[in-house]
Amino acid sequence: MSQWSGPAGAASCWPAQSARRPLRSLLAVGLLVLLLAAGVVLVLLVLPGADDSPLPLSCERHDARMEVLPLPAEPAGDEALVQELFTYLAQPSPSACQRDLAIGAHVIRAPSGRNAMLWGGRHLCFDPEFSLVDERCLVYAVRPPEDASFDVAADAYGCETHSFGPESAPTAEPLLGRQVGVRHHREEGAAGRLDDWVRRLGHRRRPISYLSLTLDADGFSRFLEEPPRALADSVRQLGVRLDVRPVTRAGAGASGHDLDALRRLYRGLLRLQQLGFYPFAYDFLDGLETGELRISGLDAPVQRVLEVSWVRTACL
Repeated sequence: MSQWSGPAGAASCWPAQSARRPLRSLLAVGLLVLLLAAGVVLVLLVLPGADDSPLPLSCERHDARMEVLPLPAEPAGDEALVQELFTYLAQPSPSACQRDLAIGAHVIRAPSGRNAMLWGGRHLCFDPEFSLVDERCLVYAVRPPEDASFDVAADAYGCETHSFGPESAPTAEPLLGRQVGVRHHREEGAAGRLDDWVRRLGHRRRPISYLSLTLDADGFSRFLEEPPRALADSVRQLGVRLDVRPVTRAGAGASGHDLDALRRLYRGLLRLQQLGFYPFAYDFLDGLETGELRISGLDAPVQRVLEVSWVRTACL
């Protein structure tokens, strides 16, 4: 009896089907490799902590290296400590920044009602190695409720500006009537939350052109005791309105101050220097009756609310 062999030509299809199986396996392996590569890229771009390398610093000065006055090692004596601390804060090297500009200050009445004073300004360095001079400009401002002038000025200059504080954001610039693009974040937390803000806003791989803080001496010491990662990795310039009134006494010698607090501040500033920050500008609130400090070795008295700005640079 003859056996049925199926439809004509069916046997001739079997080799072709067998040949397709290795090809399909190769395609599946290739697709799997592409998916794995895409997953790696997604992890590097999106997930926090995937790329923890600091952002690189550059130096674009063509004439000379930056000149700074570094803070020396902590002195043992109290008089020497006070002198070195306030010399460092109030007498930065004039060669540390070649293009220094103050923005954001506005005139208000002093608490006594007798004098006017400038309030809210910050000194910025516009030397070419800093991202203030291009479209990447990014500003963070942590400030008290009564003063948004720097935020508004930075926004008007063209920087993407984020302010952090408990109050509402400014909506219009009163003199020019222009709309304000400041992105305000209602935050009760301290500046120590900088790393959280950077992650939440997606700025981990973007330089922070300027970080503006308003702190008293103890608050700044705590901020520098364990500096946020972003301070070392991302911040290019730092401006601080530093209130030392709680730890100093106007006209007093070293024995009249809270020396433990001043030593904590000194050590914090040494840590800031280790991160590569050096002061380039000092100012004070003109007309604000804060009392003066007479410091041995300084020709002019030092106000007890200081405006100090630092740069972090590779030009040393």
